[in-house]
Amino acid sequence: MYNEIIENEIRVIGYKENALELNTKLSQALTEAGYPDIICLGIHQPEGVFEGVIMDGLDMSTGPIERFEYNFQTDTFTTIEL
Repeated sequence: MYNEIIENEIRVIGYKENALELNTKLSQALTEAGYPDIICLGIHQPEGVFEGVIMDGLDMSTGPIERFEYNFQTDTFTTIEL
């Protein structure tokens, strides 16, 4: 459910954003979709891949809800098993 929001938004935003800006925009997209307590945190990998996690912003000690990678070069979104 969260991945669909993230996947659609990351394609719109593109690689032009740094990781902090991308995290902010992805978290804002989750808020706008009705999930204000869910956040996205991630980093850019050198090979054009954004690796991220979706977290419960109210209880981050529970760990990630989901992990994902998005490859900007191949336009591929992959969910990673926890």
